[in-house]
Amino acid sequence: MNTNPGQREFLDRMTGHIIEAADIAEVSYDKDLIRGILDAYRDFYCGSAVTFVTNTKPGRERGLSVRYVEFDRPHDPYSIARAEGFIVPRGDPIDGFLDEIRAQYPLLGYGVDLEVSRGLTKIWAFLQTPRPVEEAFALPSLPDSIRNHQDYFFRHQLQYMSLFALDYRHQSANIYFMIREPGNATTGKIEKMIGELGLRIPDRQLLDHCKYAVTIYPTFNWQSPHAERLCMGMAAGGAENVPTYLHPLLEKYTREVPIVSPDRMFIYSITPGRKDHYIKIENDYTGTMIKMMMEGTQAVPT
Repeated sequence: MNTNPGQREFLDRMTGHIIEAADIAEVSYDKDLIRGILDAYRDFYCGSAVTFVTNTKPGRERGLSVRYVEFDRPHDPYSIARAEGFIVPRGDPIDGFLDEIRAQYPLLGYGVDLEVSRGLTKIWAFLQTPRPVEEAFALPSLPDSIRNHQDYFFRHQLQYMSLFALDYRHQSANIYFMIREPGNATTGKIEKMIGELGLRIPDRQLLDHCKYAVTIYPTFNWQSPHAERLCMGMAAGGAENVPTYLHPLLEKYTREVPIVSPDRMFIYSITPGRKDHYIKIENDYTGTMIKMMMEGTQAVPT
């Protein structure tokens, strides 16, 4: 499939914007790698919801990912990744996990993450409707660490899952819970949610932000019985609603990062891990991702 002139122009512009964002975040990148993945998924990076996301990790630990999410045009991002050599199966449980998800659930669509220095890292599978989390326990390749947290999910009212994100580089899986009424949680509840996973509890200032999460997603892998981290994502809307005082990168990124939408909208996410925490900052490049997120919250059963 050839890239048409309109797509080529858009991808040229996006490539430049990605490099600008990487420079702002002080992240190394591989321009040829970026463009190769943009070209392979040209129909979706050109016409779907797109965001860039970086984080406040120190130095070389920091990355920048470029994500599309597409619900309207059926496609198989995994087959494209295999054909292009972006994913090479090695006999790990994650290799067949997406097929198991597709066999059990009707899907609304997919997303793909391009990491600017490493290539394709994640494929997202969005369920057509939120489903009870216990249904996932029937997936043969589901990490045991997810299955073993059933009581945790119910204790914290994380009962309906909306999507999976499969990280082929780190051999891990995220399970996403959309929050129908953000802002109803207490700081104490958020603190318990983090502490019961054995993760580092952030200070009160950060916990107060987490109360307004529109999505909560833990990360598990196949090697550990523990959750590796818990991410709580807040839809900031305009840049003025991003708590830039929490880290210098947030102020610089929200001020300078390129966005093609006339509205400069952002998502920020506080992410406690087993040893430390960091903050993600995501620019709604096309001005469409936050709307999709909020629609996802309203699909959760009451």
